[in-house]
Amino acid sequence: MSCGRSAVTAVAVPDLIGVQSPRIEARPPFTSSAGREAVELAASAGLHLYPWQQHVVDVVLAEGDDGKWAAFEAACVVARQNGKGALVEALVLADLFLFETPLVIYSAHLFTTTTETINRIVALIEGSDHLRRRVSRIRRAAGAESVEMKSGSRLRFLARSNTSGRGFSAGRLYLDEAQILGSQAMAAIIPTLTTAENPQLVYFGTAPLPESEYWRQLRARGLMDADKRGRLAFMEWSAAPDSDPSDRAAWAQANPSLGFGITEQYIRDEFHALPATEFGRERLGIVPAGESASAVPPAVWDDAQDESSTLPESAEVTFAVDVSPGGRSAAIAVAGVRSDGRRHLELVEHRPGTDWLVDRALQMDAAWPCQWVADPAGPAGPVVAALVAAGIRVRSASGRDLSVAAGGLVAALSSGAVAVRPHPMLTAAVEVARAKPTGDGAWTWTRRDATKDISPVVAASLAVWAAAQQPEYDVLDSIL
Repeated sequence: MSCGRSAVTAVAVPDLIGVQSPRIEARPPFTSSAGREAVELAASAGLHLYPWQQHVVDVVLAEGDDGKWAAFEAACVVARQNGKGALVEALVLADLFLFETPLVIYSAHLFTTTTETINRIVALIEGSDHLRRRVSRIRRAAGAESVEMKSGSRLRFLARSNTSGRGFSAGRLYLDEAQILGSQAMAAIIPTLTTAENPQLVYFGTAPLPESEYWRQLRARGLMDADKRGRLAFMEWSAAPDSDPSDRAAWAQANPSLGFGITEQYIRDEFHALPATEFGRERLGIVPAGESASAVPPAVWDDAQDESSTLPESAEVTFAVDVSPGGRSAAIAVAGVRSDGRRHLELVEHRPGTDWLVDRALQMDAAWPCQWVADPAGPAGPVVAALVAAGIRVRSASGRDLSVAAGGLVAALSSGAVAVRPHPMLTAAVEVARAKPTGDGAWTWTRRDATKDISPVVAASLAVWAAAQQPEYDVLDSIL
């Protein structure tokens, strides 16, 4: 028996079958799906998908009213060895032989994964006369692997790097091993979809690793409401975070291929062989609590969460605005004093773009006795000017103020002075927020990696800081 964990009772029990539906699922509205045709094509090549795999294909290939893919992004999180590779194979075959997608790109972190995927897809094609006849050329030279169709459709295999994908214009991107997906690699590869008529980005991965910052933020989006999630389809097979690692029901929930391609005995052996933390991550999809390189200690952040935290209706509040570099998204946070004297912190809004922000700010400005704060010298500058033009007085935060606000937020959280109303995007921003020293032991939030969206935590820190200041402090009442 493995030390520190309960033993699995050795009794005669029925065979255990994996749960075929994901524990977590969210998807955009759709009217139809090409999934059935893709499943049938795969079967004609000898690739027979399990029910859960058929469901993923159906979700990825769901179509909207306009006949285009309902989801711009689709993500599947499932433990290793459950058969993600078969999903890639089935979808790629559909791209080449059903949809004739002009250019399909598959990318994985490890060279061995890419090579294995190439071999399997080529084997399916070469083993099926009706598919092989439609192929113009298969290239196997290292670094130039591709499948070229007589229709003009192409499949390219790219190694993952900070420059991979540059110079290409793809219709669909498959990003395997997404738990090892770096923000810079994403910045290089996503623009390949820019000119596609019907683009889609499909991710496959396992539970996040300590360095899986992009993957953590994408998962946080998958947990959000539809209006904040965007066109993301998200499916996750995992055990509940508080599951007992020895619970066979948890094994089944996190491993849909249990009883098909994975045996219960194998999972039982893994349970005894692996450390508890790694068994939880690799087999059950459970991310260890407190795993983060954030400037905010994970335990401090977790302790500050309070789902019941609210503000009195007549409370005077502080709203803070921040914008990610390039205006890709914006956030509004609020801070105020609760009826028990403890400070309340909440992420009110976080959406793509900035066009929505002024109208939403005017609504909140009219509904609450409040003040506003932002950094006019940062990415929020254009939005600050628009707020002022709309009649909202905005307090200006300097670079020094941002530093004081960052350190002050951590201090207030650590002392228990602030209660945080839980929000997945605020937590995701906290998890990727890093500190940049500013001298004399002070620090501020760093935006060195512009692909990490920390606007929610920057807004949160500004809200807490300004709520403790005098309202008259440096107010902007004219367009900057």
